[in-house]
Amino acid sequence: MNAISASSPTPSGTDATLRSDEPEGVRKSAATFLRGWLERKKAARVELLQVSATDSLLDQLVDVDPAKIPKAKPKGDLVVPEASDYAAVADQKMSDGTTVRMELVYEPASRYGWLVDTVGPLE
Repeated sequence: MNAISASSPTPSGTDATLRSDEPEGVRKSAATFLRGWLERKKAARVELLQVSATDSLLDQLVDVDPAKIPKAKPKGDLVVPEASDYAAVADQKMSDGTTVRMELVYEPASRYGWLVDTVGPLE
């Protein structure tokens, strides 16, 4: 497993203690989501996003105009810079020089145990 760097302290009074290891399923869910997010064929996109995205994010992405789907491809390995028992962050560098950040939430009933809840550029 990859080590997780705890660069910022966890706020007191939360149950979101950062882990020193990567929770099982985070990487698979993020990678599956990314494939779905970049997929231009609607049926394939929906199939991949249904197992890797929250319902609210899925609703936002299923009917996206294919012309608005990024053309960049993943470059290098997906990185999980931080994770707790209930939330995780996954970053993927892209061929156009940007980095996509995915925030995941723990969902034990999902295929990988984690679902992407937000996606956007790393700023």
